[in-house]
Amino acid sequence: MKELVYRWAAIVLCGLSASLAFAAEGSAADEVRKAWLTGKLYGNDNDGASLRRVTISESSPGSFSVQIDNQFGFQCALVFGDDGHPRQLSDCTSKGVREGNKNDEWFVKEPQVIDLNCAKLAKEIVCKGRYVLASGNFVLGPSEMTIAMPRTALPQTKAGLINQPTLAYCTASNVNVRSEPSTTSDVVGQLGAGRVVLISSWNGENGAWYKVDLPEEKGSGWVFGEYLTLPDAPMPYLAQILLDFGNTPAKAQALFGPPAKVVQTTLEAEGKHVNQETLFYPEHQAVYVGGALSRIVLEPESSLTLGRWKLGQSTASLAPLGDAEKKGGEWSFTISPSDTLRFKIRQNKIAGAEYVKTPGD
Repeated sequence: MKELVYRWAAIVLCGLSASLAFAAEGSAADEVRKAWLTGKLYGNDNDGASLRRVTISESSPGSFSVQIDNQFGFQCALVFGDDGHPRQLSDCTSKGVREGNKNDEWFVKEPQVIDLNCAKLAKEIVCKGRYVLASGNFVLGPSEMTIAMPRTALPQTKAGLINQPTLAYCTASNVNVRSEPSTTSDVVGQLGAGRVVLISSWNGENGAWYKVDLPEEKGSGWVFGEYLTLPDAPMPYLAQILLDFGNTPAKAQALFGPPAKVVQTTLEAEGKHVNQETLFYPEHQAVYVGGALSRIVLEPESSLTLGRWKLGQSTASLAPLGDAEKKGGEWSFTISPSDTLRFKIRQNKIAGAEYVKTPGD
């Protein structure tokens, strides 16, 4: 059963970002880019090289270059993403090439454009891109180009310290969950590699600690940020739904108490029998498939909030969800590749609200 829950969570995360970009718009993105232009940077230009100083400069208005003072001394054209973080490298040349040293000419053989993926660690932000290095007929690789800086160089709201619920996954095995954000506090649980957790808050003292929801343990605890990867697209609406309604039946009952009625059926998925459990409460229904939340339906006149929306609100409140797929009086919004919010609309107001995990995912 746990395997099914974790597989569901992995599917949820698959749409979050292979690249782990960082959300920022307009002037906020400019602030982030300024931090990369003025901050103390470090990195390397191949797997075997030690860390060296990195410099990013604006060669002309809107055009940037990066230089790594390292073994090969690569200099590349740099493109920032819309979020203000480094996103692509191109036209990389080694120091030997630039100085005309025929005995020390190294080239990036492939790809022509190196895509950088950025990760938020406990104390730093690291952007990496894979490539193949060559010198004459000698090929070295694949290698990795790295640009990094301390998170303290960024405005704290842009440093990966969350200000809204989000989903994250554990990147190591046997990671301790503690009662307080301190290595001296009691251990209240452990996370395995790949375990998906809900983060509700953070503590920036002594590194970044995140408070995680523990649905099976019916409680919460603190995990050091180095062991969690936070996607840029945190899907706050889905995270809030899971926190508010419980992403397992045990967590739901811890939140709402015993349901008025429970209906259990058996489904067949991938050749296996999977339990479906529906909990009936006065103001909502919750459906769990394989132990994971699959559907929430607000009952008529419910006062509960689904994500951030309540019955009776104007359709204008749905604008943050983007464009809706409209069929008759129902508006549907895709909030991840496998998760959908549906609203019944009557006289430009929300008359019904439902969360659905897309069938087949």
